[in-house]
Parts: sequence; C-alpha cells; structure tokens
Amino acid sequence: MTTTVRLLLAAALLVITQTGVAMIHRAYVPAEVAIPSQPLSSLPMQLGDWTGEDIELDERLFNAIGAHSVVNRVYRNPAGQQVSVHLALITDPTANPSHYPEVCYPSSGWGVVEREKSKIEAPGAAPVSARRMVYEQDRQQVQILFWYQLGERSFVDRDSYRDARQAYFGRRQWPPAIKVLLQAPTAARNEPALLDVAEQIRVWLAGFGKPAAAGPGA
Repeated sequence: MTTTVRLLLAAALLVITQTGVAMIHRAYVPAEVAIPSQPLSSLPMQLGDWTGEDIELDERLFNAIGAHSVVNRVYRNPAGQQVSVHLALITDPTANPSHYPEVCYPSSGWGVVEREKSKIEAPGAAPVSARRMVYEQDRQQVQILFWYQLGERSFVDRDSYRDARQAYFGRRQWPPAIKVLLQAPTAARNEPALLDVAEQIRVWLAGFGKPAAAGPGA
C-alpha cells in the first residue's frame, strides 16, 4: 500500500469519524432549549392557604448554581407552618444538573436520617417521581422533598436524568430542566405541609411556559 493510498484512507476514516460524532451530537444535544415566555418568578405568591415571601439569594450562590433563573421563597400558612421553596431553571442541556440535594446537604455537614421515594400527584397534572429526605446536623433536623422536571419527565439523580433525556433524543428543541426543592423543620413532622405545597407547585408547573387557552369567542 502506497503512502498516498494510506493518506487517503486515513482522511476517509477521519471524515467518517467526524460525521459520526456530529450525528451523535445532534441526537443527544438539542440545537436549542425553549425558554418559557413567562418568568419562573411568576410562581404565585398565594398557593392555597400558603402565602409566599421572597428571600434574596446570594449572588455567589446564584453563580455557583449555574441556572438561568431561580426563585427562593418561604411560604407560610395560618397554622404557623412554613415551607422553604427553591426553584431553578436550568438551560444547559450538555451538563448533568448539578447541586443534587443528596450531594449538597452532606457536603455541608448534614447527615442522612431518612430517605424514601415519593410521588407528587396533583389534579390536572401528570404524576412526578420525587424523593423525601430527613437530614440532621448539630441535633437540628430538616425535612426536604425534591424533584427535577424535563418537560413532563421527572428525575432525582444522574441515572434517572439519563432516562429522562432519552425521550428527547433526536429532537431539535428541548425544554429546560426545572429543579424543585422544598424544605421544612421536622419538629412537627411537616410531611403533609411539604406535600401540600409540592402538589400546588406541580399544578402550576403543568401549565408553565404553555400558551393560555383561548376563551369563549376568542
């Protein structure tokens, strides 16, 4: 085999490899992420009996999260219960969403007390898989409930994130990922409170970014 032939074969293999990589990239990474027309901050301040109050997020923490936008609030009800709510809109489809609670809490010194699967089922919205955790630090306990959404798909860790992405392989446009994290003190065993707020957020997210239905005579 002459040097010229070897060079031609090498060039052909290079082209085939580059073409294959480009095809894989197009299948697994969208050309664009559809940013909702409404902001994440349009989450209602009133969720049933719960009234929200915005909590300022440190700019350094916002930059570390790497999200397009975030919402940080505390919701309180007339019974005196409170639930902290953190939402984040993540638009980088090439990055596995970081800051999973099961990574962040332990790295901040919190130890796991309880861990269990949960499901958020709300009227008019597809159910989503979630995870409930109880953490403890210096004899203080907090209870959290969290999930991520990619369109109507939900995930709670890197493995389930890969499964959620598979539904969009080959599509030019993907939805953004949305992180939902709720936290409450465990003194009163606030799981019902967490679920109540979570269900109402789930109903809101089911219509988030979608055009409003036309009214009669429209």
